[in-house]
Amino acid sequence: MHRGTVHPGARRQGRDIDVLTLPHIDLGELVAARDHRDDESSFWIDPRTGAIEFCSVDDSAEDFDERGLVPVEPIDTHESYEIMEDFVASVSSREAREKLGQAIRGRGAFGRFRDRMYDYPDLKEPWFAFRDRRMEQLALEWLAFAGLVAEEEVDAAIEALRRSAQPPLRAVLLDVDGVLTVSWTALPGAVEAFAALRASGVPLALVTSTTSRTRAAVGEALRAAGFDVADEEIVTAPVATAAYLAEHHPGARCLLLSSGDVTADLTGVMLVGPDAEQVDVVLVGGAGPELGYPALNRAFGHLLRGARLVAMHRSMFWRTDAGLALDAGAFVAALEAASGTTAEVVGKPAAGLFTAALARLGIEPAEAVMVGDDVDADVLAAQRAGLAGVLVRTGKFLPETLENADGEPDAVLDSVADLPAWLERRR
Repeated sequence: MHRGTVHPGARRQGRDIDVLTLPHIDLGELVAARDHRDDESSFWIDPRTGAIEFCSVDDSAEDFDERGLVPVEPIDTHESYEIMEDFVASVSSREAREKLGQAIRGRGAFGRFRDRMYDYPDLKEPWFAFRDRRMEQLALEWLAFAGLVAEEEVDAAIEALRRSAQPPLRAVLLDVDGVLTVSWTALPGAVEAFAALRASGVPLALVTSTTSRTRAAVGEALRAAGFDVADEEIVTAPVATAAYLAEHHPGARCLLLSSGDVTADLTGVMLVGPDAEQVDVVLVGGAGPELGYPALNRAFGHLLRGARLVAMHRSMFWRTDAGLALDAGAFVAALEAASGTTAEVVGKPAAGLFTAALARLGIEPAEAVMVGDDVDADVLAAQRAGLAGVLVRTGKFLPETLENADGEPDAVLDSVADLPAWLERRR
């Protein structure tokens, strides 16, 4: 368990934040205490009873010391920054997320963050609630650290706090490769889990970066593997890319670099052949033999002449029945580095696929969960878009990737077989 930054015997110091949530072993009393707190208050605990006493900054610390009470401090600057950073990552508005993210960089972050929040009044209450819950968790963890309550009781209290803050999940977005199948063979328990989700009535969408097959072909392969899924429930990178190009590059002449034929899903896109002299967009799909040196060098030349680089996704690798294999993201990165161009990414980890799936289901981001095997492209990307993110230990999952990730999933499951039970607790 992560421990708080406070310890028995610490002396009261300066505050790093405006308001400190006052915790208590009993969550009901915690709520009552919160309603009566003073913005300048700190709290002390009687280690014999677990009772909390509140004081303002003008009260005498010596008086509390003489009575044998233990001071519990506000969290330090590092923890305060982490709370702000995690809140910013949870904001669904891209504009607000970017501006608040800029505000918390460098010195003076706390003041800039407070000032920037005035631009987003709708985020004020969510921010207070988010911050208070995190500090409640730290204080509860401290109670266990100090030996005042049993650790399992604190775990239960923290879980209660977490669940009380989470909206019920009404929809599930599922990755395909590595979550439901590997090389189009169903993973153990995946068919049964999908059937259980279907029986529960929860709206489903399959969100996949697969670029080697059309949506119809993906649906056919999944049904052959035992999944009861309709083509309309599948959101693929090529379908989303066609919509993106129609909006951002209408009428552009596109040179497609991709393994497999997905032209049926690129409705309205003007594709040109490899010998075309005029290319407006270099469009990268799935990795395979087609992305050899001649094709990449040809694309490089067009980028130097001003063509835009659009990627259906930027996953670096994926899992096949023969093991991990290089994916198109590696080639996108190479073209970016060589040409000095920044790719416009449509699929994961960009928000386009999530947005398309949510629009199809008519669900708000906070009401949905994305389940994937890629902690960055699936899970953390979904969280940045406002969804919950669940990681499974199948497919391309690697323990070291999770360890080194920039954030934490809402849950880590052994496989999608565990998803129905987890979801039931969140509905």
